Amino acid sequence: MSILDPTISIVIPVHNEAEVLPEFLDKKFLPEIEKIKNYKIEVVFVDDSDSSDKLLNKTFVITGSLNNFSNRDELIALIENNGGHVVSSVTKNVDYLINNDVTSTSSKNKKAKELNIPIVDENTFLGMIK
Repeated sequence: MSILDPTISIVIPVHNEAEVLPEFLDKKFLPEIEKIKNYKIEVVFVDDSDSSDKLLNKTFVITGSLNNFSNRDELIALIENNGGHVVSSVTKNVDYLINNDVTSTSSKNKKAKELNIPIVDENTFLGMIK
C-alpha cells in the first residue's frame, strides 16, 4: 500500500471499559473489520473520560431487570464514571437501590425500605446524572 491508498480511521471512545473491550474486539469489531477490503485501517482508542462527580461518595445496589442498559456492567460503568460505586447487598451504607419495579416485594426492596433507602428506577437514576 502506498500513502495514497484509501484509509478508514475508526475512533473508539473508551473509559473504564477495560473489562469488556477484549470481548468487544474479538466478537464484534474484528470480524467486521475483516470484511473491509482494499483499505488501510487505522484504529484509534480515545479516553473519552465521560465522567463527573455527580454521584461522588454515593453507593448503589442494582437489582431486577434493566430497560435502558444492555447489561449491568454498562450501568455500573456509568455509576463509576460519575463518582459512585456499586455493591451487591443492601446495608445501612447504601444510598440508593436501583430497581425498575419499585413496588417489588424482593428481599432487597424490603431491606431498603426497612433502612429508609430510596428505591429508584432507571429513569430517576438517569435524572440524577443529567
